[in-house]
Amino acid sequence: MTDERPLRRQSWFGHLFSNQRPHLTHHRSASMLDTNLVERRPPQIQPKASGSTSPPENAAISPSTAPERKKKPTFAHILHKKTRRQPHVHPPKRAATIGAMPRPHKSDHDDAVSHHHERWLDRDGFEADKSQLKNEFLKLAFTDEFRSTVRFDKLPAGSMILDVGCGSGAWCIEKAQQFPHLQVIGIDFEEWFPEEHTIPRNCRLVQRNILDCLAEDFGSDMFDFIHIRCVSMDLTAAQYDKAIHYCWQLLKPNGTMELMEIDMSLCCAGPATTQMCAEFKSTARHHGFSIELAKRLASFIPQDDSLNLVERYSSLPLGIWGGRIGARGRDDILDLLQRAQSAIAIYYDKPIDALQLDTLMLQVTREMEMYHTFANVHFLTVNKRPARL
Repeated sequence: MTDERPLRRQSWFGHLFSNQRPHLTHHRSASMLDTNLVERRPPQIQPKASGSTSPPENAAISPSTAPERKKKPTFAHILHKKTRRQPHVHPPKRAATIGAMPRPHKSDHDDAVSHHHERWLDRDGFEADKSQLKNEFLKLAFTDEFRSTVRFDKLPAGSMILDVGCGSGAWCIEKAQQFPHLQVIGIDFEEWFPEEHTIPRNCRLVQRNILDCLAEDFGSDMFDFIHIRCVSMDLTAAQYDKAIHYCWQLLKPNGTMELMEIDMSLCCAGPATTQMCAEFKSTARHHGFSIELAKRLASFIPQDDSLNLVERYSSLPLGIWGGRIGARGRDDILDLLQRAQSAIAIYYDKPIDALQLDTLMLQVTREMEMYHTFANVHFLTVNKRPARL
């Protein structure tokens, strides 16, 4: 029987294993629902010879032996190098307000879901830098595969663009600089925005709770394009549905909405990786989050009011085996797992053993190389139906 696992790797890195680029489907593959592929394990890998200098996988990491091993690249390591090249961006002196915009009447849907932001991942003070790095990373990895269907240069002058969960505002600033005839607005519940003089005149970054801001400050049929990316770990599943519901009201007829989320159900994972992901998934579900939300993006779109819905996915390698993109993807996933440990410890009622956690994270890093672990990133683009006469 042939191995079906490579069939699920629909990504740019297919050329690493063959002379021909893989065919990129424009619709979700039915194989995504095959859980057998996710649980598949590669053949057992024999341990290294006794003469190897690598420490055993279950060996404790002590401070005395740490310098002998090359330090693995992590998000903190990347950020350290980045901050040496560029000074840390301090909190801004401006948070734009848009209170002059018309406000819709509240409906029963507003009270069905709490507007309170549920924080379950630890913070380390590098969130703004990580947001900037993630924007560069996703642009490098998926610009060609998830190319937008919108020709921004063809939009009329003054067209409005909304970025929901904009983080540091990197995507908004980039779009505003590329297309000065457009008006770009980014909203986020954190004030991670850069200094006022670095923000283009046609870009506004608004610090507000996403749900509160959508419910109170925007009118209907206002935006030509709405961009939502990587917010499934910041909004519960119910809040995500609510955010899409409001964004759809804000979208103009014939306007375009684009969604992108990472599925945290990792594929071809080793035993330690599977254990950490299972704890991550259970804890996230306890707090109302869904790590598999990316697989059902289409379910959040009103089917009777949409046109040209296209859903695609691409595989993201996790590890050095996938090159520069794989190393970045691995560090992003490891950072999420690391920041969830406090919530996991509370949910499972177990203390955090720093040494044991370091050993486990090292084991996960090794398994990603051994098993060629990867994650699937889902992308959806859809148009709102024209207004009926």
